[in-house]
Amino acid sequence: VNANVCGNIVTSNATDAITAVLTFDASGSMSGTDGDKLRKDAGELFIQRMRSQDMAAVGWFSSSRGTDPYAYLHLEQDFTNDKALLNTAIANSTKTISGTRLWESVTDTINLLNTSNGSNKIGLILSDGKDSLRENELDIIIASAKTNKVRLFTVGLSAGSDPNLSRLASETNGSYLPVDDATDLVGSFSGIFSGAQAAGCITVIFSPAPPVGTSIQGELSFKVDDSALTTPFSIRF
Repeated sequence: VNANVCGNIVTSNATDAITAVLTFDASGSMSGTDGDKLRKDAGELFIQRMRSQDMAAVGWFSSSRGTDPYAYLHLEQDFTNDKALLNTAIANSTKTISGTRLWESVTDTINLLNTSNGSNKIGLILSDGKDSLRENELDIIIASAKTNKVRLFTVGLSAGSDPNLSRLASETNGSYLPVDDATDLVGSFSGIFSGAQAAGCITVIFSPAPPVGTSIQGELSFKVDDSALTTPFSIRF
C-alpha cells in the first residue's frame, strides 16, 4: 500500500459560515439497511456541531414528486440555524416510502443551495441504492456543482449503493464515505462536518488491487505543520 498527498490541506476561516443541505434517501430499502433509523442520530450530531453562523436545510427523496419547485426533493426545513427545527426536520426525513430518484434529487440539492448566498456551500447526500443515469447526466450535475461552488459529500450505505456517488464527491471537492453498517453513520456525518471546515487529499494505492467486493478498514497517520494526525478510512473495491 502506498499513500501520496494529492492536495494540500486547506482550512476555512474560523468565521466562515457553513451552508449545508442534508438530503436523506427515503426509499423502501432503507428499512433494511437502517432499520433502527440511525441516520437520525447522525443528522442530529451534524446539527449539534453547527455554530451560530452556520445554516442548514433538510430534505428527503424517494420516487414521489418533491416539494415545488423541486422535482424529487421533499424539503422538510429551509435554511435556518434553529437546531430544534432542524432536528424535527431530520426526524421527519427518516421515512421508507418507495424508489430511489437519486440524481434528480442531487440536482435539487444543488438548486436549493443556490438559493443561499453562502460562500461555503455543501450538500450531504445519503443513499443506499442505485439510480439510472441519462446520457451525460452525471457530467452535467458535476459541472453545475463546480460552477456554483457547491461541494458534495456522499455516503453510500451498503454494498448496493450507487458507485457513481464516489465520482460525484471526488470531482466536486467533497468526499465519499462507503458505509457497510448503519452504526457507522454517526462517525461519517461528523467527518463530513469536519470536511466542510478543512479539506485535503491523500491517495491510497493498493497493489495488486484486492478482489472485487473486498472491504478494507484502517488508519492513515500523517503530519500537518508538524502536528501528528490520524484518520480512519474504509474502502470497498
